[in-house]
Amino acid sequence: MKRAITFVMVMGFVVIVPSFSFSQSNASNPLSSEDITVRYNMTAAQIEQYKVIDAEHQQKIAALKSTSGLSKKAFNDRQRATFRDFRSSLEKILTPQQVALLQKEQAERAAISAKTTPILNEYRKERAVIKTQIKIVADRTEPLAQLDKKYEARLAAIIGTDRAAAMIKDAGEKRNLNTQDAKTYNLSYLETQEYKRIEREKEAVQQQIDNTPMTTKERREKTKLVADNTSAQIKGLLGENRYRQWNRDKRDMDQQLKKHLGLSDQQLQLYKNIQNNKAIEIAKIRKSNEGTEQEKQMKIEQLKADADQQIQQMLSPEQRNKMASNRQKAFNSARRNAIRTHTVRSADPQQQPSAPK
Repeated sequence: MKRAITFVMVMGFVVIVPSFSFSQSNASNPLSSEDITVRYNMTAAQIEQYKVIDAEHQQKIAALKSTSGLSKKAFNDRQRATFRDFRSSLEKILTPQQVALLQKEQAERAAISAKTTPILNEYRKERAVIKTQIKIVADRTEPLAQLDKKYEARLAAIIGTDRAAAMIKDAGEKRNLNTQDAKTYNLSYLETQEYKRIEREKEAVQQQIDNTPMTTKERREKTKLVADNTSAQIKGLLGENRYRQWNRDKRDMDQQLKKHLGLSDQQLQLYKNIQNNKAIEIAKIRKSNEGTEQEKQMKIEQLKADADQQIQQMLSPEQRNKMASNRQKAFNSARRNAIRTHTVRSADPQQQPSAPK
């Protein structure tokens, strides 16, 4: 997928708005043309036939990603069916020897997946329990690092050390950003990606505003303009009906924060800014090539602790008590979920504040 970048000026700040155009990609096709023609020693005629089959396959995948209303399971089922059609077409242009090699590779991949998937599921469950058990978020670093090593060793016996490390890192760091929003507003795959991009760009511009010296009136005006620009982009993405639901839900969520904690409008904006800034800084640390994974995790935990302290400082004693109560309820709910699959020792809530339910 190629991106064409458009720069829009918003009250003196640059907002990056990418428009998307699609080229053939092999991301959803493990039999990519970069190596299949060499591995299978294809003739020139076979290569040309393969290009046509691959182009049709990529068009089907792009159409699937643009389909709204699919659950994750439905999307995966259709994607697998599309790949089966692709493979069937591919086998028709291959020799019996080439088909035998294709079937052998497919069987090897399936065998590896059958061994690694249960291990990764166990890893994710144990990771969730550790995060639920430990009171001080910074104290999780060492137990999580030990857990990573334990499961990397199990996977390495199957797929090798490098691939095992990459697989554990991906499983540990993967974030389903706005997964609930994707379900609530019936977003297609591509709409979900664009929705995430709009939210990230809003956070980046808001952080720039927050870090720039200006009067309170100027800051309020710029923040409102960024919010209006974000709403306009969301409306263009969702359409009129889904946008009305999104706008209503957004107002309701803000009202819940104000109601449960008794926040003023100024406190609500400060709370949202702190959370947005934290998310941006954490994303920067994760993408950085500096430091080990353990050092990165320590920085992230410190950021979370700092954000929590900022939130506590802006609240009154009564509001802090209400937030602690909401956090306790969230912890109890998470603990009940975790104890269904593992025996969980008695623990206190995490430091990370939770929005009231």
